[in-house]
Amino acid sequence: MKISIIIVTWNKKDLLKDCLNSLKKQIYKNFQIIIVDNCSKDKTVEFIRKYYPKVKTISLKRNFGFSVAVNKGIRACNSDYIILLNNDTFADKNFVKYLFESLEKDKKNKYCGCTAKIVDYSNRNILASAGDFMNDVGQSFPRGLDESVDKFNKTEEVFLVTGGASIFRKSVFEKIGYFDEDYFFSGEDSDWCFRAQLTGNKFLYEPKAIIFHHQKASSKIMSKKINYFHLRNMTLTILKNFPLTLFFKRWRFLTIPLVHLNTIAFLFFKGCLKEALLADFWIIKNLRQIQKKRGLIQLSRSVSIGYLNNWLRPKKVRLYGLYK
Repeated sequence: MKISIIIVTWNKKDLLKDCLNSLKKQIYKNFQIIIVDNCSKDKTVEFIRKYYPKVKTISLKRNFGFSVAVNKGIRACNSDYIILLNNDTFADKNFVKYLFESLEKDKKNKYCGCTAKIVDYSNRNILASAGDFMNDVGQSFPRGLDESVDKFNKTEEVFLVTGGASIFRKSVFEKIGYFDEDYFFSGEDSDWCFRAQLTGNKFLYEPKAIIFHHQKASSKIMSKKINYFHLRNMTLTILKNFPLTLFFKRWRFLTIPLVHLNTIAFLFFKGCLKEALLADFWIIKNLRQIQKKRGLIQLSRSVSIGYLNNWLRPKKVRLYGLYK
């Protein structure tokens, strides 16, 4: 197969059914589907094997989180290209076709990945993402979130792409490594894309490839844990990936710690102080391992500080205003 579509799932059988049905209707057919199930309790695996026998399933013995699961899926395929797709999406019939063409026609391999135009499933007039960006303090956000679906109609380069509706050359994973399995949930795609950018790999946004997304359908059941992972993983991404010189551009050595404290204060008033403290405790406990990863990542950097600095969007620091 030319393409492998990898879907990580956990207790979302009904949404997964819609996702798989949309993939059946794709114009481009030369792909396989691999479902990696994180020990769902709703008999997802049995359901897939009964109604979608051509879909390959990998059943895990417990919930290992997204990174471990998707890495197993990537290692299990021999395709040239990999599409990572969320289980709570519904694909336009040309979704696979346009993603595939975006990289296939790039004969010089300038781009290692391409993301789709993601539209809100419930309100088809609203964008959910047109690629992702990162700001000065290491927070990543969807580009075009809640804007009109008629915007962002140009194929263009973006700094980050989502791990939920994008295509990648498999060779890039073998070159720079797989998703960091410390992340479990949230931010693993931003971390991986940043590492890819550090080594000179770039990303595209293709608006003709359209996917409809049930916003946060898979994360609602995680409650306060989301706040823990958001803070912990954002800090982890900064500590691993930001070159030292980058901290001294645009006062980041000051704004990043201030935003971190600001976030803890925000979580305190949100009733999540425990999650904030646990996030920092995890960072401190694993600092030596983080330093080892940082050393390897920084040794691989081939792009200039100016290149990275130009991609990171300036952000004003205001009380309780940065954390989402």
